[in-house]
Amino acid sequence: MPPARREVCGAGLHDLTDPVNVGLYRRKCGHTTRYCLPCSRRRSQEHRRRERKAAPELAPARRRPPRSGGLGILQAVADGETVSEAAEQLALTCDAVQGCLVRLRRRYGVASTAAAVAAALAAGDISPVRGQPLPPRNNTTRNHTRSLLRLLRGERGPRSHGAAYERMLDDLYAFSEPHAVSVLWKARIITADDVRPLLEEAA
Repeated sequence: MPPARREVCGAGLHDLTDPVNVGLYRRKCGHTTRYCLPCSRRRSQEHRRRERKAAPELAPARRRPPRSGGLGILQAVADGETVSEAAEQLALTCDAVQGCLVRLRRRYGVASTAAAVAAALAAGDISPVRGQPLPPRNNTTRNHTRSLLRLLRGERGPRSHGAAYERMLDDLYAFSEPHAVSVLWKARIITADDVRPLLEEAA
């Protein structure tokens, strides 16, 4: 039996039985996630203000950047595309995309595609996601962020299935772990300070 729908948003400020307050975010798997529109707008305004005030991000790492074709693949994965979707979008085979991701992980000196996304975001090689709701700053998001930071540091391996994995992606409005990293970067929940040790190890 599916869980009952919430009647108020996570912040306890807005009535989710009023359709004016409810936004729908359609995932690529076909599922639809509800979110609070007023809270999402407020968070977006706060993020824009923070970005204007924020100090410059890390300077690009002292190494040869990946070629533009590889960056296009990494950008597609960071935007939530699967390997097959990225291959179709860039007119490549799935094996070519997988091989490119392996080379990018080696180039950035990291063990996972999610960590390669984080390193590329910190170096300014790719852009964070645009035009989608961002997760709220609550305990659930913080717990998922801690798990993703363990992945970035190589303390756990990548996941691609399971109830806990799907719940994390639903909570973060993400399609995969690399996409979740990009979403959290856009929300300024994962920052350059979190990624700095990765770049220092790879330098």
